Amino acid sequence: MEEQLSLGDILVVTFTEAATAELRERIRNRLGAARAALAGESLPGDPWLEDAMRRRRIAGHAAADARRLDAALASFDQATIATIHGFCRRTLNENAFESGLRFDTELLPDAGELVQETVADFWTERAGALSPALYRHLVARKADAPHLELSPGRIADLVRLAVAHPDARALPRR
Repeated sequence: MEEQLSLGDILVVTFTEAATAELRERIRNRLGAARAALAGESLPGDPWLEDAMRRRRIAGHAAADARRLDAALASFDQATIATIHGFCRRTLNENAFESGLRFDTELLPDAGELVQETVADFWTERAGALSPALYRHLVARKADAPHLELSPGRIADLVRLAVAHPDARALPRR
């Protein structure tokens, strides 16, 4: 109450959708409880909030605080309470022009499925053009020289490494 912040000035971020839903409900309930306590209602189990709102009434802030709490409750659906992923997606979409990204940019929480699909497409396109003998040679190298194996699984592992370490340089073994 004392900071004079509106809902648009506050960001609440958590890890999971379940935690986001729980926080949204808890914050809305807390605003409602603050409004009730400001009106002088008793809140069993929350003496801190009762005392804080009593002090606001005594200080003569009750009417202004009540208006602000009513406005916050009325516009609560506009509050930014999101997962980290959701907040990043929203920020990128709202600032796509400034950031040079496409407006339909999509963040993937896990690129594993996309990597697998891309590697499968690459493997199908490239391996299908190999002679049967060369194909057998490439995929059979695992036992005697695992670093030389060339298979969809090995390629996917290399892609995951490249994604995890985008600044790493790929150098041939000596």
